[in-house]
Amino acid sequence: MTGTNNYDLSLLEQLGDKSALLDVLDLFLKDTPEQVRQLALRTGAGEWESVSALAHKLKGSLSMLQAKPLVSHLATIEKMAKSVEDKTPVAGLVAEVEVTFEVLREELSKEVNMIRKEIG
Repeated sequence: MTGTNNYDLSLLEQLGDKSALLDVLDLFLKDTPEQVRQLALRTGAGEWESVSALAHKLKGSLSMLQAKPLVSHLATIEKMAKSVEDKTPVAGLVAEVEVTFEVLREELSKEVNMIRKEIG
């Protein structure tokens, strides 16, 4: 149950409590889709300070899942939104985050269902 290429739950599994793991994953699955949606909306609106802050926040959440491709994109988005004059590439990176996150969300939802069955 350590995940796929998109994530790795080994850090969270160190909690040693499947109920706690479920709580963390449930909260992540509940809150993160809206944060990703806001990242896209703020990017489209050119609200770069918000884009940087959201990318930073998402990067932290996804780091605990060891979602390396997403964390890498978010780190780039955060940096570019803060400092680069030509922010045109940010929209493409955000679009990639949206697609990759949706795959991750589906995989984690399946993982959550398996854990629920496992603990009854």
